[in-house]
Formats: sequence, structure tokens, C-alpha cells
Amino acid sequence: MNRHLQKATSLGAGALILATAACAGGQGHEPRFEAYLNDKPVEAQGMYETALRQGKHNLALNQLRAGLAAMELGHDEAAAQSFDAAIRVIRTWTFVGVERGTFRGDPYERAMTYYYRGLLHLRAGEYESARASFRSAMLQDTLAADESYPRDFGLLAFLEGWASRCNGDADLARESFAQARALRGDLVEPPAGHDLLVLAETGFGPVKVGAGEYGEQVIFFRGKSVAETSARVRLGDRPSVPMALAADIFWQASSRGGQEIDHVFGGRVSLKDTGRTTHASGFGMPGGKAGDQLASINAPKADTRYWSNLPDSVLLATGRAQASPQRLRVTFLDDGMSEVTGLERVVERTTTGNCSIAWTRSRSAVDVPERAPNSGVNIAQAQ
Repeated sequence: MNRHLQKATSLGAGALILATAACAGGQGHEPRFEAYLNDKPVEAQGMYETALRQGKHNLALNQLRAGLAAMELGHDEAAAQSFDAAIRVIRTWTFVGVERGTFRGDPYERAMTYYYRGLLHLRAGEYESARASFRSAMLQDTLAADESYPRDFGLLAFLEGWASRCNGDADLARESFAQARALRGDLVEPPAGHDLLVLAETGFGPVKVGAGEYGEQVIFFRGKSVAETSARVRLGDRPSVPMALAADIFWQASSRGGQEIDHVFGGRVSLKDTGRTTHASGFGMPGGKAGDQLASINAPKADTRYWSNLPDSVLLATGRAQASPQRLRVTFLDDGMSEVTGLERVVERTTTGNCSIAWTRSRSAVDVPERAPNSGVNIAQAQ
């Protein structure tokens, strides 16, 4: 595993080739494809080739899908390059604005981009960079165009605290752990001496579907149903330790600041609890149902592209690295706490610097179609 990750400000030769291919309409010559794909994991090359062919509007979307696949395959440098490419699009949108039709992701997708980039920093022992990534992830989860919402993604606060602890910043760590527990009661500060973090992801991520009479709305559904709902990990000679539910990704997608979304229309969020519609994209239309009806006739179809190999949930546990084996056994369980056949994972922990980390998934990020859902529509006309 290559642990020397490229920094976020570096484009790299592959990204330059990607930009050239995008400007040429995403086609390019076969030698150019071969040069770009040469250092990419074989199992994910179809997704990387799709990034070349689909060009700039789907650049971030395709790099996120390919980057997560590369990360699962242990190609950390390729994964880092992919997430960095997506982050450049996100930063452009956040501070400048991007061209109409460019995929920039919903708040949960942008937050998960920085989450994975932070995990790669942890695996490389780059604790200050990891802390910055998790802090950026929390910020992205609160932003929807010109609207902001209270923080509610407790896992990100916990990981910020973990990165601070590994970096020797005890006071910052305590503050972040306290925030994590306030947001999610199960996320308690790890005992002193715990320097091993185990993360396990389950299921399939949120799905976006067009709705409304004119297809102008977006609603979210939970991903395909799976048997596993929890997990245990064996740390050393002790019995398996239950892993805490640290994040429900569907909830993060379908809520804002702790309130459930009814739908998203033209960038505006309609909240279920109050029926209130909040502005998020400057359409200049009045809020509420009357505004929706007036605007829907002229509104373009909703953008239903989504990051399809995200998980449904994230579980975590901590322990002492010295008392744990190099290879950890994670068992996934169903609602009845019975082991789900065929889903046991043996994952090697990475130790770089002061802490160790192990990360695994119940469902593969690699075993997905090469093209993202709904990415072949006329995205230049999508909002």
C-alpha cells in the first residue's frame, strides 16, 4: 500500500490528461487513455475511463466513485488524487461558483468527500491535515448554496477529535469529542490509551429520485435493503467488541440541521416538520407550496445524479493497538444479532505515527456499474 499521499493542491499528470480529454469532448485517443489509466487500479479502470469520457460536468461525480473504489483496493495515492480533484470542484463552487450542470454534490456528498480524504490522511499519519479535512466535512454538511444549517454530523466531530488526539492536541481533542457526544450520544470520548480506530461501513448509500409533476423535485430514498445492521470486531484475545453506530448516511442526506426534508426544488429545501421552504439557490421565487407551483412550470428537471457507492451507515470502535493483532476480524450482524453469512472481513490495520486505523466495508465500492446513475441525461440543462 502506498502511504505517501499526494497533497490536495497537486494536480498530477493524470489530472492534466483528464482536463485535456474533457476539453476535447471526453473522447481523446487511445494512447492518452492508456497513459491516464496506467497507474490506476485495474478493477476501477472502467470508472476512471468513464471520467475521461464524460468530461467536466461529471468530473467530481466520477472521481468520487473511482476514488472510493481505489481506496477500498488499497491504492491510497490514486484515491487521494481522485478526492483532491473532486475537492477542487467543491471549493470552486463554495467560493466562486461553477458552470451550470456541473455536479458538485449535495451537502452529504460533499461532507463524505472530505470524510474519505481525512481517512486517507489518518492512514498516512498526517494528523493536522486529517483534522482540517474533517472540519471541512462538517462545514460542507451545513451548507446548501446560500442557506446554512446547524451542525448535526457527529461522526465528523468525533474524527476531528481523534485526529487531534493522535496529533498530541489534548485540549482540542476533548472539545471535539464533547461536541460529538452532544450531537450523537453513542460517540463518547475513547478511554485514555486507546490509539486504534476501527471503522466499518454497511449497506448501500442514499438514492436520489426525481419527483413532482414536471420532474422538478428531488426526493431521497434509503439504498437497497441489506441484512446487516451492526457489527463486531475482535481486538486481541478479548471477545468481540460491538461497534457503535456513528453515522446514518441516509439521514444526513434527507435532513438539514436535524429536520427531515420533504423534497428539494431548484436548490430550495422543503422541510417536513414545518412545511416551510427555505431558499438555497436564489431563484427569487416565494417560499412554500404556492412558490413551488409557480416555479415548477418553468423549472428544469431536477439533477438526480448521485454518488452511488457510498455506504448506508458508518460504525466505529476504538482500542489499544498494542493489545490487538495486525489483522482484525470484523463480523457483520443482522437485526437479531446473528452473523450474516459471507460478510466477515479481515482487515489489516495501518500504523503511521501515533495511531492505528482499520477501515472496511460490508458491500464493495468496486462492484458497481462504471457509469453513475442518471449521469447520461442532458446534464447541461439540469439545475
